[in-house]
Order: sequence, then C-alpha cells, then structure tokens
Amino acid sequence: MSPLVTVIMPAYERPEMITVAIGSALRQTMTDFVLAIGDNSTSDAVELAVAKFDDPRIVYKRNRPASDAQTNWVDLAKSAGTPYLASLHDDDVWEPDFLEKMVIILERNPEVALAFCDYWIIDSDGEKLPEFTDKVTAWHHRDQLIEGTFDYDLEQGIRLATVWNAPQPAYAAVMRTEAVQATEFREDLAPLYDIWLSYQFALKGRGIHYIPERLTQYRVHSQSLSSRSFAVAEDAFFNHVIDSHAELGVSTEIKEHWADIRWGRATKAMLEESGKELSKEEFAQAFSGLHGKKKIAAWLGAHSEMVWNGIRWMKRKAA
Repeated sequence: MSPLVTVIMPAYERPEMITVAIGSALRQTMTDFVLAIGDNSTSDAVELAVAKFDDPRIVYKRNRPASDAQTNWVDLAKSAGTPYLASLHDDDVWEPDFLEKMVIILERNPEVALAFCDYWIIDSDGEKLPEFTDKVTAWHHRDQLIEGTFDYDLEQGIRLATVWNAPQPAYAAVMRTEAVQATEFREDLAPLYDIWLSYQFALKGRGIHYIPERLTQYRVHSQSLSSRSFAVAEDAFFNHVIDSHAELGVSTEIKEHWADIRWGRATKAMLEESGKELSKEEFAQAFSGLHGKKKIAAWLGAHSEMVWNGIRWMKRKAA
C-alpha cells in the first residue's frame, strides 16, 4: 500500500539545518509518508548528512546539473504519487503533530484542496521569536481568520492569497497532490511558487481550510534567498494580478499592499552598501499606492537628497 503523503524537501548546501529538518519530519506522530529530497548542492555535504538517516521513507536525489529553487520544488511535487503533498524546506522545522492535524482535515473534507496553519519564526539557532512571529501573523492577517473552511468568492479569494498572503503552501500546509500537479508554474515568477499556487487555488475556487495553531517553524537566517531575488518576481506577480483583475475592488488593495512592500524595500536598501539608487527607485515606485505622511516621505525620498539622508539617519538610529 502506497503512503498517504509525500513530503517534498528542496535542499541546498545546508547540511546542519537539513539534519534538523529531516529529524522533525521523522518524529511526526503521523508516520504514513515518504520524504522526497531534491538536492541542488554542488558539494557532497548534504548527501552525507542525509545518508546518516537509516529510514526507508527517505528518497534522496542529487540534481545534476543543479536546477533553480522553483524548478526543484515543482519537479518534486510533480513526481509525487500520493494523495497528499506537504512541503518542508531544508532549513525549516515541523512540530510533531503537524501532519496528523493537517491530514485529518483533508481526509474528512473532500472539497478541501489546501489546509494551512500558522507558524513560528525562528532564528538561525532554532530559537523561537515570539514578537517577530506575532508581527508576521498580523501582517498576513492570520490573526483575523476564523478556523474552518472558507466560504469565499473570487474577490475574497484573491485578497486572501495575494494581499494577505495568508496560506503558505511551502511552509505550513498540506495539499491534495492532484491540485498542485494541475497547476502551471510560470518561470518568470520564480521563486514565488508558493503565492502563485495559493492564487491559482483561489482562482479555481478550491477549498481552503485554516487551523489557527503554530504547527511549523520558519527559519530566518543569512542563507535565505536575497530580497532582491524576490523583488523582480514580486513585481511581475503583482502586475499580473492587477492587470487580470482591474475590474475588482481588490485591485486597489493589491496596489496599496505592493506599495507597502516597495516602501519596505526602499528603507532596507538604505542600509546596504551602494543601495542609494535602488532605494530612490523603490520610493518612486511606491509613491502612488501610499497615503498620508508616508506618501509625502516616499516622494521626497525619491527626489530630495537631504530628505533621503534624513530618512536613512532615522532608520539607522532605529536599527
């Protein structure tokens, strides 16, 4: 009898972290799964770390040549042959009852294609960061969501997936494999396969269920993908969504959300070496979607050297 769940784990040059991630998978109270690892590493360190685990549920593949992060994830998902699919990155961690609590939702509700939960933010040492976690939960509006299966229309679904970005298929969800495999992923939006997947589920009206528990841990560390690698894809994604749904009221919310993201990019670039021109460009792009004092500051930050230096000074002082 085949396993019930395929746990996919894209890996890249993090042998110490993947050891922790694999351990958290193997300690699951629900044991009916296969762990499929796709390794993009150029060194042998990850392969050697995986080999230390003597568990027949682990299936390891070394990608030669290495693919990009999105292709690795999608290839693992497309190769799954089980009813359900879960994603555990090599630097993240699961609570022991994650699979048990998520899979039972899909088993009991055939209309649900995506069951997701909240998650902890942890640092490079694996320590939970409660205040940071609360801020991330609020940013994604998960603190406002009611437990259960959502009854949503197209506009509500787009808001849930793109403005709030509440579901996190790559970090804290279990999905029906057929729903993931039926999704076409755009190369120009790499590596944002997770928000694209949520958006596609919303477009198709697939059942989405929320459990308001922190059942996984998302690690923030220096080896994470750079913000700039996401920025180009984010801009392409939000442009697509706005162009595709200009007639919906939610398009205004998307523009405002996108502007807030660009404001954040601008102030972050201020602290980076040679980040001035990028910062000014982001301020200029954010301007139209902002309001009040922040809107004025974005305009002046893009066009006034004195104001830009003043904002940077305040940013550095706060840091």
